[in-house]
Amino acid sequence: MRIISGSARGRKLISPKDKDIRPTEDRVKESVFNLLHGPFYDVFVLDLFSGSGGIGIEFLSRGAGMVWFNDVSKKNIETTRANVEMVKLKEQTKILQMDFEKCLEEAKRKDIRFDYIYLDPPYAKIEFYNKAMEKIQEYNLLAEEGKIIVEAPKEYEFDFGSAYSLWKEKSYGTTGIWIYQDNEESS
Repeated sequence: MRIISGSARGRKLISPKDKDIRPTEDRVKESVFNLLHGPFYDVFVLDLFSGSGGIGIEFLSRGAGMVWFNDVSKKNIETTRANVEMVKLKEQTKILQMDFEKCLEEAKRKDIRFDYIYLDPPYAKIEFYNKAMEKIQEYNLLAEEGKIIVEAPKEYEFDFGSAYSLWKEKSYGTTGIWIYQDNEESS
């Protein structure tokens, strides 16, 4: 696992030892950023199920102003902290260890809107995708022109209601990427 572009380009990140964690493959990560186009300077990002932090750190390396990393696992958060410190981008981060719903409540409480929200929960927890999207909408956490990136097995099918429209969709091997935007933005 490495950083693909930006100020920390080429840096190898610590991979989690937990067999249940599957960091986003480099080719998928690179494709996601190509789909999004950027620029990513000064954007506000939420990596809601951050694992080892690879996606959020990629945003930081490309100029993000702030990234919130959240994961319920203490081991994952320790790995994320180590990776963030290694690439020397700690000042632009908030690292939280809590249930994803509590993280979304915290963002609502602080009245934060994210330019990008990355959803990559454990694949077996399909209900987490729906619950996260529901709370993001309910709490109005997506900034104007913001995007929600969903990573899941390509055979999954999502119906997040009328609040968000599918902006782009791609598959890479067994992995699917869906990028959503606020329905008002697609008109």
